[in-house]
Amino acid sequence: MSNIKVQGIIAYIGLIPIISISIDLFFIGSISHTIIYDFFIFYTLIIYTFIGAMNWDVEIDSSIIKTFYGAIPSLISFILIVLTLLRLDYEILASILIVSLLSQLILDYIIYCTNSYKSRIEFYYFVRCPVTLFLCSFIALPIFLHI
Repeated sequence: MSNIKVQGIIAYIGLIPIISISIDLFFIGSISHTIIYDFFIFYTLIIYTFIGAMNWDVEIDSSIIKTFYGAIPSLISFILIVLTLLRLDYEILASILIVSLLSQLILDYIIYCTNSYKSRIEFYYFVRCPVTLFLCSFIALPIFLHI
């Protein structure tokens, strides 16, 4: 099995917790909304940081810009964790997280279209883009449905 297929399977399996918690939020209602919102934020931040780590380029001759670009999600995640613990409104936190995820998605597309990263474009189309859009949708649903 190719590396991209394994990465894809792992990425899609990683969506199961979000789907499970969403089922409780929309249909069952046994878990507090605050706990679910915190879970949405924290779990998505884990994924966001992991995606950023995929862009770390710490080779001896690598660009500091590539390394910094890979570390930005960790910094943004730290700030959002603090804001979540300070009980900033979910709509604001989710909006910042969605904008961050979509900005990273767009920048990754630009990077993957360059010659040195052309091999990652298939991963982008079949894994990276759908998973990010799915996460953004699930984070935004409680806002749009006023739950």
